[in-house]
Parts: sequence; C-alpha cells; structure tokens
Amino acid sequence: MACDATGKVYASTLENIEGENLNTAEPAEVKQVWVITKIHGTEHYSLKSHHGKYLSCDKFGVLSATKEAISHEESFAAIKTDVGSGWAFQTARDKYIGVDDPKGGGTIEIRGDAEEVGFCQTWMIRGQARFKKTKKEENKLKDRITRKDLEAQ
Repeated sequence: MACDATGKVYASTLENIEGENLNTAEPAEVKQVWVITKIHGTEHYSLKSHHGKYLSCDKFGVLSATKEAISHEESFAAIKTDVGSGWAFQTARDKYIGVDDPKGGGTIEIRGDAEEVGFCQTWMIRGQARFKKTKKEENKLKDRITRKDLEAQ
C-alpha cells in the first residue's frame, strides 16, 4: 500500500523479494512507508503517510491520506489473522481494508469496505530493526514500577 503527495492510496509493487519469501520484501520507495502509532486510551491505531497525513476511510470505503488530525475515520483496529504472520485492519465502521481485484484486468484498488477477512484483506507489517524490542527490553519494562503503584502500597 502506498500513497502519493495528494493523498491518493494505491497498490504498489514490492521489490527486493528473494524467491517466494515475502519476509525479505522491503519498500521500494518512501511512498510505501507508513508510521503506525497506537492511539492513547484505545486499542486502535493510526497510520501516517510519508507526507505527514493520516490514512482515512470514509463511509463508502474510499481510502485517502489527506487528514491532518485523527478522528474515528482515521483509527483502525489491528487484528491478527490466520494467514501466515498477517494482520487485518478494521475500520471504524467494522469493515476491513483489502485489495479489490477487479474482473477483466482493470486497475487494482485498495478499499476499506470488505465484510470479512480473507487473503486479500491480510497485510504484512514490517518494522525497522532499530524499533523492535528485544526480550530483555520487554522484561525490563515489565519490572518497572510506577510512582502511583508505590504510593498505593
């Protein structure tokens, strides 16, 4: 998934794939990079494009990256799927983001109006190595105690 400077979201070809191994896929251009951030106080996430605008899904399932702030249309639930190590993104209207492959060889679209999760609604998420937490770091975070916890004891 990629977007251009006007906020149009479109399907973009992955490159640097060795054989059939999708784990080696890397973005070919900055337009394919999204910053995923958890929205404080919820179980939802926002996706920010390379030009600083948020991914949004309207009531018709049309995706765009033109919003400068987060509302319910810019929040998505990330759901682990049974397909490999994939994820599905559920919109605020309980629909799923997926690839719409038109019959007759037309242009492939990415839409947010799928009723259920299948292969075309499964996404692979790749993080930069410097942001991945190691087991040691995760255990350190669990061992920390907050001031509020100390005062409650």
